[in-house]
Amino acid sequence: MNAGSASAGLNTFELANVTNGNWTLQTAGGLRIQNLGNINVTLNLTGTKTAATMIGGTNPSYLWNISNVEPSSCLNSTGGTGALDLNTFHAVNITSATSFVCGRFQFVDSADTIRIDFNLTIPSDSITGALGDVITATAFAA
Repeated sequence: MNAGSASAGLNTFELANVTNGNWTLQTAGGLRIQNLGNINVTLNLTGTKTAATMIGGTNPSYLWNISNVEPSSCLNSTGGTGALDLNTFHAVNITSATSFVCGRFQFVDSADTIRIDFNLTIPSDSITGALGDVITATAFAA
C-alpha cells in the first residue's frame, strides 16, 4: 500500500490472503465450496450489497472471481466450458437473475471444489465502522 494513495486494495487471489489479520500467505485459499453430495448441481451465488452500499466512497470495488480448485469442477449445463466466465473478477451479484455460477457443479471426488476470491478496494472516503455482507450459495439438481 502506498501511504499517499487514496485507496487500499485487498485481493485474496493467489498471493494476498488475509488470515486473522496476518498478511503472510501460507497457501492459496479463498472461500472454497465443495459438492459433497451424490449428484451434480446447478450453483448460484448472490450477495446482498454492492460496492457502493457496503463500502461507499469514491470508486469502491467489491468483486469476486470463481475458479476451479480441481479441474472441471464447474462446467456449463451441457458439461462443457463454453459460456462460463471463470477466472475473472466481476461485481458481486445481488439479484437472482444474474447469480448463475455453474450449470453443472460436479460431485466426483476429483472434480468437486471451486474457490471464490475477493477483490476489495476501500477508498479513503469510504463508510466507516464494521462493514459486511452475506453471500448465499444455492444449489439444486442439475
